Amino acid sequence: MVHVYRAQGDLSELLNALAKRFTPLRVRGSLGTAWDVRTAWQHMEPGSNRAPIPARLLRAMAAVAFAWGWDDFGVVLLVAFDGALRPGDFLGLERHDLRFPQEHGGDDSALYIILRHSKTAKLRGARWQHVRVSCGRLIKVLQTVFGSRPAASYLYHAAGTMSQRAAAFLRQFRAVLAFLRIPYGEQHGFVPSSLRAGGITALYQRTFNIEQVRWQGRWDGQKSMEHYVQELPYNSAFASLDPAARDRCYRLARLLPLFLPQ
Repeated sequence: MVHVYRAQGDLSELLNALAKRFTPLRVRGSLGTAWDVRTAWQHMEPGSNRAPIPARLLRAMAAVAFAWGWDDFGVVLLVAFDGALRPGDFLGLERHDLRFPQEHGGDDSALYIILRHSKTAKLRGARWQHVRVSCGRLIKVLQTVFGSRPAASYLYHAAGTMSQRAAAFLRQFRAVLAFLRIPYGEQHGFVPSSLRAGGITALYQRTFNIEQVRWQGRWDGQKSMEHYVQELPYNSAFASLDPAARDRCYRLARLLPLFLPQ
C-alpha cells in the first residue's frame, strides 16, 4: 500500500473549494465538523510561513529581469511586493484592473489595483478588494509598460491556462534566483508567495503600524495577522546566505534605477 501524505493546507483548500462550489454548505454550516478537524490538525502540526523576500533582494531580482528584457515579469515582481499580493492575485491581473490617477477621478495621485480574483474575497469580506500604490516611480513604470495595452490583456503576459501561466512565471522566478545564486524552495529558500511575505514585512518595518499592515494585507482576523507578522522578520533564509551572494544582491539592487523602463 502506498501512503500519500498531505499538508494541512491541502485540507483547507479542499474545504474552501467545496464551500465555493456548493454555496448552501456554507449557509447551513455543514462543514463545521470538517473545519474542527482542520483546527485540531493545525494544533498538532503548526504551519510555517514562507520566507519573506527582503527589499534589496526584490530590487536585485527586478534589476536582473529588466536587464534580460523581461519587463512584464519585473514589473509584476515590484507590484506583488508593494501590494503584498498572493500569486493568485497578481497572475490574474489585467490592464483594466489598474486605475491610474487620471482614470479613477479621485483627488490623490495614487494608483489603485482591483483584485477581482482575491482568495479572501471569494470566501468572505468585500466582493472585490484593492490595494493602493503610492510610490510615484512604480506608478510611472506601470504607466510606461501597461498604460497603452488593451483593457483585457494580462499584466503578466504568458500564453495558456492559468496553471500554464503560473508555471511560466515560476520558471522565470527560478532562473533569476539561480543567476543571483539564491536558493529556491519552501524549506531553505524563496518561492513566489515570498513576495507577499516580503511586502508585508517591509511595510511593518517601515511603519510599525499594525492596522495599516492589516489593511494592506487584507486580513479579516487580527490574531492570524499578528502571528504572521511576528514570525516573518526573523526568518533566517536571507541571513544564512553566503556573504558573497548577499553582496551581489546589494550591488544589483543599487543598479535597479538604471534598468527601469522609461
